[in-house]
Amino acid sequence: PMTLTDTYSDLMMKKEIQRSFRHQQKFLANKSTFTSVFPREARYTMKLGEFAAIDVTEKFAYLHIWKSGGSTVLIQTDYYEPQKSLLHPAVKDKDFFTFVRDPIDHFLSGWAEAAVRQFETDKNQNESLELQVLDKASYDKTIKAFVKEMNSLTYGVSNIEMIDQSHAFPQANFMVDDNGEIDPRIKVVGDMHEMLKVLEVIGFNDTNKHKEKGRDASMDEMKQKYFPARKDWLSDETLIEICDFVAVDYYLFDFVSPEACLLRTA
Repeated sequence: PMTLTDTYSDLMMKKEIQRSFRHQQKFLANKSTFTSVFPREARYTMKLGEFAAIDVTEKFAYLHIWKSGGSTVLIQTDYYEPQKSLLHPAVKDKDFFTFVRDPIDHFLSGWAEAAVRQFETDKNQNESLELQVLDKASYDKTIKAFVKEMNSLTYGVSNIEMIDQSHAFPQANFMVDDNGEIDPRIKVVGDMHEMLKVLEVIGFNDTNKHKEKGRDASMDEMKQKYFPARKDWLSDETLIEICDFVAVDYYLFDFVSPEACLLRTA
């Protein structure tokens, strides 16, 4: 494929940040056709209120895609102030950078976050409520039901207000502005697993390299036991349903979808 030239792609190449370079290139190549490929109902806008961005450098603000490394960005940049809305004076006129991760992993992480929050709410109303460990069959059934729920939340809407399920919506939709287009302020898209080097690309060099992660679900005993990210437990049918739901992510970023999804579209 043709290499698109921009300052940040060049810097990624020099630093050998290969995943991020591929995301950046695909994002640059496809963002202009995003609106013609996907109907408006697939280009809904995530409304994140005061949890949308942080100012990081004089030039750049971080666009917070929930469940894609946001807590780690706060740690790496020593950011202890409240997050900000996209219209806050400290960020509204800056360029944005952000991070993405595998779309299926992101979806499952979002499901776990929403499920834990829902359980905690229900537990407050019924103290005797107990969690059940899922086996492979019940896990697949649970995720399939969650995909159906997520699809129902997007039906006929152009905006998604802040809800627990917001964590599981496609990452691309966090980039969509009120017109259903990719926010033109977004200039850098990096891979979550190359965060430190991408922060250097945008001009932030004083990272906490000894603290490479924020909240990690694998360290959360409740999520690990009751809400695990088990892509290998999902049936082909469920994987295909998730792929359809996060299709915008596969279009804008350089991730390979599961074999079941590839075979279906071959």
